[in-house]
Amino acid sequence: MTEHQYPGLPPQPQVPSQPQFVYVVPTQPPKSGLAMTALTLGIIGLMGFICTFGVPSLLAVVFGHAARYEIRRSGKAGDHFAKTGLWLGYPIVALWIVFFIAQAAGVKP
Repeated sequence: MTEHQYPGLPPQPQVPSQPQFVYVVPTQPPKSGLAMTALTLGIIGLMGFICTFGVPSLLAVVFGHAARYEIRRSGKAGDHFAKTGLWLGYPIVALWIVFFIAQAAGVKP
């Protein structure tokens, strides 16, 4: 008698074990937090162009360059977020620089 059989019961057929399937989930490198910050600040700077005096856009440029450096160094994902933050930040910063130079030169809007 095997250990799984009980007295008075017919023997149970042995079920062959099924092959075990292993699911491999592909992993992605972690995204750069600096790149996400650059993108977020670029969007905020674009939306609040007049109200924020270009500060979020300037920060988007700073964080975008820091993110690109971090991504090249560590291999994290998110380079497209950093580039988008730069693309959104640079035009606003350039417009504010032109505005401040025009104000310093005495040009009235």
